[in-house]
Amino acid sequence: MSLPAIAADRVDPEPFVDVKVAARFLGVKASWLYDQVRVNKVPSYKLGALRRFRLSELEGWALAAGRANGDQAADGPPDGAAR
Repeated sequence: MSLPAIAADRVDPEPFVDVKVAARFLGVKASWLYDQVRVNKVPSYKLGALRRFRLSELEGWALAAGRANGDQAADGPPDGAAR
């Protein structure tokens, strides 16, 4: 069985990364990230036995979670504050 041809002008989608890369990107332990996955708090994909992530989705989730918790760091410092 052969795979269907892919259009030459198709842009490759963002690659999936494993939990180690995702945890490093977020600055957390892999075990914490797995705990968040277990309770459906972070965006992830189950590919067979593997759990995978897209960094752009994790970034969006982290920024939204920061804003929901009143974290000004998600949007930057308040007006007049030093960076």
